[in-house]
Amino acid sequence: MKADLPKPSFPSMRVEDKVALVTGAGSGLGKSVALALAEAGADLILTELPERMEHARATARLAKETGKEAFPVSLDVTFLKSIKLMVVKALERFDKIDILVNHAGINVAKLA
Repeated sequence: MKADLPKPSFPSMRVEDKVALVTGAGSGLGKSVALALAEAGADLILTELPERMEHARATARLAKETGKEAFPVSLDVTFLKSIKLMVVKALERFDKIDILVNHAGINVAKLA
């Protein structure tokens, strides 16, 4: 005889009224995570390297199709000044950062 167990309760995965900062949001997993967060209700701060900002702007256009705000900002995580400037710009735009997804990275091809 099977016991009547209570049905599990899971927290909502919605993030309405939250602001998510996603580094490396111009392509790959960073872009996918950013778009998923927008679909789930978050406004976005999307960062990308200065020379790749067109990719962050493209991600922002897609995110805005969900009805959420998306703010692309240049960021080079190897320079502290760049990080500080990005945070200032982000907080000027949204006043807060609720969610942080650190996805900036590069692949360096070299022989094994």
